[in-house]
Amino acid sequence: MLIARNMGGRPPPGPPGHLLRSTDVNAFDNVDGQLFFEAWDAEGKMAAKSKSLREHELKVTSSITKDPHFIDFQLPTGESARGLVFRLNEPPGPGPGSRWRMMWGPRGDEGHGLGLRVVIARSRKEIDHALALTLAGIVVSGLVVGLSSALLVRYVVRSGLTPLQTLAIHASAIDATTLETRFSKEALPEELHPIADRLNDLMARLESGFERERRFGSDLAHELRTPISELKAMAEVALKWPQSGSTEGYQDVLGIAQRMQSTVEDLLLLARLEKGAKESVHERLELVPLIEEWIAPMRAQAEARGLKFQTDLASEVAIDGDSRLLGIILRNLVSNAVEYAPAHSCIVIQSSLLIPTDPRSFELRISNVAEDLKAEDVTHLFERLWRLDKSRTGSGHSGLGLSIAEASAKAMSLRLSAQLDEHRTLTFRLRK
Repeated sequence: MLIARNMGGRPPPGPPGHLLRSTDVNAFDNVDGQLFFEAWDAEGKMAAKSKSLREHELKVTSSITKDPHFIDFQLPTGESARGLVFRLNEPPGPGPGSRWRMMWGPRGDEGHGLGLRVVIARSRKEIDHALALTLAGIVVSGLVVGLSSALLVRYVVRSGLTPLQTLAIHASAIDATTLETRFSKEALPEELHPIADRLNDLMARLESGFERERRFGSDLAHELRTPISELKAMAEVALKWPQSGSTEGYQDVLGIAQRMQSTVEDLLLLARLEKGAKESVHERLELVPLIEEWIAPMRAQAEARGLKFQTDLASEVAIDGDSRLLGIILRNLVSNAVEYAPAHSCIVIQSSLLIPTDPRSFELRISNVAEDLKAEDVTHLFERLWRLDKSRTGSGHSGLGLSIAEASAKAMSLRLSAQLDEHRTLTFRLRK
């Protein structure tokens, strides 16, 4: 098929069949080929078709315009095809269609042809087969990649979680008897080192807490063993010599029972404070009158030991809290100073404002000389039932006073601390 881009040449003579069967269309003459063409004249009669169509005809329902365009349709054999449709030998005029001319007919007939409608098509069998193979390849590749990714992810996750599983197994083997265990970082990746550090810190705190509880149980047993032994001995004497009972003996029994009752009540109070029992009443408290109130009962005991109180109190200091809890704090701090300060020494009580314009930002300091106290003992002052060995023979204190004072301070959102300076002066600081 000879196709020109303009009308500049003279068409050769001969019928259209001669041109459509020229050597230029031999590719369409294979009866088993996949290339097809068919042409109709202006009246819709078939002018020519390729041998590859055999006895069939191309039935194109699409509108054939002068502008070439591609369409998808179905061949008579049922196969899908892709075709180019256009018109030939249209009268000259503007637009792309005027460039396409079929050069046939008698000399001098240029521009007056039959106006052929032409369809050139190619079976989509091969390309559809290639697309199907491509799609199948993509699907299979996707499945293979997906399965491989799943296996790889599982392997990576399992490998990554192995150190955590090791930590879990290690942690599950820890109980109250193995709190000294620590987690090794040698077999762990660097990313898990912070977790191992925090776990080791937790184990250290647990070990310290359990050790403190064990020590508390031992101290409590020691604390109660003496009065219980005294009661047992007095009961045995009374049973053996009932006629020797006296008022003094009963007074001793009452004193022992009162000491035991005081210890038990202090423990119960401490337990309630440490659990954060909401029993406190918030009210505005003036610090100076409260301190004077709690010093007064101690003056007789202080004078008996030759102790003096030196006070320097800021009158504008005020506290929002519970007078009962604040009284517990002051009573224990003052009584501790009176009990353990050296004879003929001075107990200094001072208060000041941390922020001059805020009367609630205060600091209370109670100081006394502590000759027997060492720097390493200061960290144990607020432990329950802890006392220096020399003081264990006394019967006036159970070793719970400072623990109760600290718990009461926490219940009031205050901070109680202790400090021993180079002159062996012990200072308790209570501050907001």
